[in-house]
Amino acid sequence: MHSQTKQDHTAEEQGQLRRQIFEADEETAEHDTDEKKDGSGDEKKTGDSKTTKSSDTGKDQTAGGTEETTVADDTLYVISKANAYIYNDKLEATTDLIPKWTEIKIKESKTENKAEYAFVKASDDSKEYGWTLKSNLYSLSWNPKDNETGYKKISSSYNDQMQKVDPVENLKKLKLSGSDTFSNVDALFPNSTDVNKLDSGFKTKYEKLKKCFEDNGISTSANAGLRHPLRSTIFNYAISVRDAVNDDIIHEANAVCKKYGIPIDWAHKNDGGTIDLAKSKSQAKLVCASFGIKDKAARGVTDFSGKVSNHNSGKAVDVTLTFSFTDKKKITYNSKDFEVDPAIEKQDEIADIDKNQLTLLGKEASGLNRSVDDDTVHWSEAGN
Repeated sequence: MHSQTKQDHTAEEQGQLRRQIFEADEETAEHDTDEKKDGSGDEKKTGDSKTTKSSDTGKDQTAGGTEETTVADDTLYVISKANAYIYNDKLEATTDLIPKWTEIKIKESKTENKAEYAFVKASDDSKEYGWTLKSNLYSLSWNPKDNETGYKKISSSYNDQMQKVDPVENLKKLKLSGSDTFSNVDALFPNSTDVNKLDSGFKTKYEKLKKCFEDNGISTSANAGLRHPLRSTIFNYAISVRDAVNDDIIHEANAVCKKYGIPIDWAHKNDGGTIDLAKSKSQAKLVCASFGIKDKAARGVTDFSGKVSNHNSGKAVDVTLTFSFTDKKKITYNSKDFEVDPAIEKQDEIADIDKNQLTLLGKEASGLNRSVDDDTVHWSEAGN
């Protein structure tokens, strides 16, 4: 491929292109920091000084000494940035781009001026693209043991759940999204209703909530407690694909699912082999319905700026309430009065739920809160 380099531009154009590339590189570098934290990249820095190839040793010579050339294995990556510029052999940025979501492998890696580069080729070895920043790559390979330290920082229960995942084995069950997704993945990424699996400190607070409610004629039943992180991932992408305006989020969902071994293909194709957006959306809607998902769900993993759910650490519980009374009832707790209305609690959505009387009663009794108007069963310390 012939690539136009900066030398082909006027001085003014060179300066403008350099600024554009620099800004794009800064953006991708910020994203790369998050990905490395959650195990989406497994690159290692080989040095901060400029490298030159030694024909005698096959090693990179640096001002600080000699380092082994980094040659990649068959790990698969996708291009996760729209501005994945190609650099020539002198690491000069060209105007050519590698299309976003292209699946690639790394042929060689090196570091220059603190920036990490990878020479990439098509995953089927049919084409070599050239050098690009490693921060443009999203790894499709994941080993839970490599991330154990980070997962333990979230919680021991989060780590325990992730360590049991076998991506290779799970992907043998890969199916298109739709009405049978629930039955295909439910056992792989379980949802527990056992309150004994909740975080011990949170469990104590839930028991206080339960006692207060049941002492006042409100029976409780926990229908979701500790939730597998990758079950949350399914929830999040089911909503995102259902509401998609283009196929970008579908590619992202498939990349994350492939990495973690979630056997769902969100991309329904038309006869021409391109993504059928309407069908992909409609099938994701069926997934939402089968899991009882509404409009919000944390991703369970931090990839692509995702957030971990309190459920993933056993620090949230979804509670179904049954009232022994039908009219409004005044309940006094800690010398404070709360007027609880069963009719309001039967609604699918409660406006300003954090100010709701039952919420305030529960918070007074246990320290647990509700703050999501359309998730009336959800209780946690912060309410989200």
